[in-house]
Amino acid sequence: MKLKKITNKKAVSEIVSYVLLIVIALSLAAGVYTFLKTSVPNPDNEQEKCSEDTSLSLSDYECTPQEDKIITLTLENKGLFNIDGFTITATNNPDALAITMLNTSEGKPEEIQPGRYYFEPTLKLGDFRKVSFSYTGLNNIAKIRVRPFVNGKTELLLCPTISELRIENC
Repeated sequence: MKLKKITNKKAVSEIVSYVLLIVIALSLAAGVYTFLKTSVPNPDNEQEKCSEDTSLSLSDYECTPQEDKIITLTLENKGLFNIDGFTITATNNPDALAITMLNTSEGKPEEIQPGRYYFEPTLKLGDFRKVSFSYTGLNNIAKIRVRPFVNGKTELLLCPTISELRIENC
């Protein structure tokens, strides 16, 4: 048996050229993927925020200063998004920053926290809600400050809009 020498090397060079084309294509794909991954922001990595278009307005109030020191607020959602709740603070000085947290007895016991109120159900666009708060820690109320919040994926997101209302005879 005689072994024949391979004289046709054209087929080998054709295979090498296909392998080189595949390697070049994969290298370009990896380069484009790396470039896009670093230059295009990932929405999952962005910090959650409450929109500036979330607005809670204090439209009216009623006081019972002599008996139980209760103030009932009428709140309206004037923003573009639903509101899950709000923080509330008050002061007896109209020129001072309202820092005393007010308490409510409304809602589920596990959700009652000083200075915080949860809407059940959420306050939708244009809806009104009356909520009562006790201000036994203050002699009177001169100013109230509310700041809406929404529930994020893992935490409460405080909204940037703050509503203040000067209170008289309360």
